[in-house]
Amino acid sequence: MEKRPNDHEVVMLTGNADKTFVPVFHGRGTHYGGKQKWFKDKFYQDKGCGTVAAANIAWYMSKYVPGCEALYSKADISLENFIEHMNEILAFIKPSLIGVPTVHNLGHGMVLYAQSKGVNLKANYKSWKTDSSEFIKSGLRVDSPVAMLQYYRKVGYNWHWQTITKYYKDNKTHEEYIETSNWGRQYSYNLKPFKGNKFVYFTLK
Repeated sequence: MEKRPNDHEVVMLTGNADKTFVPVFHGRGTHYGGKQKWFKDKFYQDKGCGTVAAANIAWYMSKYVPGCEALYSKADISLENFIEHMNEILAFIKPSLIGVPTVHNLGHGMVLYAQSKGVNLKANYKSWKTDSSEFIKSGLRVDSPVAMLQYYRKVGYNWHWQTITKYYKDNKTHEEYIETSNWGRQYSYNLKPFKGNKFVYFTLK
C-alpha cells in the first residue's frame, strides 16, 4: 500500500493498515508480532529474535500473499499456536551464540522452511549498491515484511532482528522513518541511524 500526498510518502504492508500486522492474541490482549521470550528455552529467549522475525514473515505471507498459504498451517493465531509455529521455524533457523548472525543465514533457513511446506520462496538481499530506503520500499510494495539485522548499537538494540512493516517520509523535512515489530510491540524509528544495517525480504519464485 502506497500513498504519496505532496507533504509525505507512505509505503506499508496491507496488513498494517489497521495496526495489527501479525495479531497474536491471548487473554490479555493482542501482540504486534511474535516475542522471543515465548520460547521455553532460556537460550532461545535471549538469542531467538531472528527466528521470531521469520515466524512473523511466514504468518504474514500466508495471509496476504497468494500462493503462500501453507507457510502457516494452524487454525488461528492464538498465542499457543503461534509459539508452535515459532518452534517449527526454529528447526530451520536456529540461533548460535550470537543469534542468527547474517541475513543469508535467515534467508537460507526461511527458504528451506518454505520448501518443507511446498512453497518456493526467493530471498532478496540488499546489495551495497542499493539504497536502504529503496530496498525497504521494494519489499513493502509487494506486501513482503522486511527483516532487518542491526549489528551495532546506534538506536535500540545491538545485534538484533526486527521486522519492518511501514516506511514514512516527510517531504518537507526529508526525514525518513520506519515502523517495526519488535518484542511483540510496534516501534517507530528515524531511519537514518539504521541505513547501514542488513535487510532481506521474500518473494515467490
